Amino acid sequence: MNTILANAKINLSLAVTGKRSDNYHNLLSLNVPVAPWDKITISEAGEDFFSANHGMIPADNSVVSAVKYLKRYVNENFHIKLEKNIPIMAGFGGGSSDAAAILKFFNAHYGLNFDGEKLQGIAGLFGADCPFFIKNKPAIVSGMGDNISEIGGDFCLNLARYSVLLFKPNFGISTGEAYRKLDLQPAPHIREDQAMDLIQRLISSVNNLEPILPIFNTFSKLTFAEHRELTLLGEALPCSMTLSGSGSGCFCIFLDPALEPEISRLVKFFLGENIFIQKSAFLLGV
Repeated sequence: MNTILANAKINLSLAVTGKRSDNYHNLLSLNVPVAPWDKITISEAGEDFFSANHGMIPADNSVVSAVKYLKRYVNENFHIKLEKNIPIMAGFGGGSSDAAAILKFFNAHYGLNFDGEKLQGIAGLFGADCPFFIKNKPAIVSGMGDNISEIGGDFCLNLARYSVLLFKPNFGISTGEAYRKLDLQPAPHIREDQAMDLIQRLISSVNNLEPILPIFNTFSKLTFAEHRELTLLGEALPCSMTLSGSGSGCFCIFLDPALEPEISRLVKFFLGENIFIQKSAFLLGV
């Protein structure tokens, strides 16, 4: 039996830059790995069996899809147990991270000898976020998630000085629903050069240790308009707040850790006491 961990991510900046002829969308984002982690237990078994702490794993789950794909290289059956700690339909990348963790484990444990580029290519079969989790380092991600440029140096050292709080209201937004609604807007996309300017401004702000960071998410305006409590919360907070991805999960980022109790109080006041809320940490390798 082997146990592996799969962490979450947030998008400090996320811009949808266009819709492709195949109806998928191009993105430009700045992704950063964060806690918490899902836990996946893998055992060889007489027949395949997939379970989770919330019941059976659906057949279209990314973990099931990744294992089925890898069985063309590994002649074994498996019992896979998934302990979900990352909320679903939140935009924290839990499903993609789970699939990437499976790919990396099988590659190492069964000696498949796929290099990083090959693993990222396979990961793209299981979601746009999945290739990012192969290297799992802060990066600018573009295209359909397949173009990944790591960011290191001063940016990571300075970002490590910030605190981050994750939370998810008591509703979820599927990726398909988010993009369908976005496509109905009169001007849903941002030019790629404008999106890159947003990222460069954010990197500069982090490196200058600015207390209020210009984080950005294409989906925030639409989601906040539909859920006024998020707008009111954002106006009340003493820090930067936005959605993490295309789901309903949000994050706050702040330089002064003493702000955390007041931020947590405001989040629960506007969204309810029983929501998912968790102090997180950037996983930067610094």
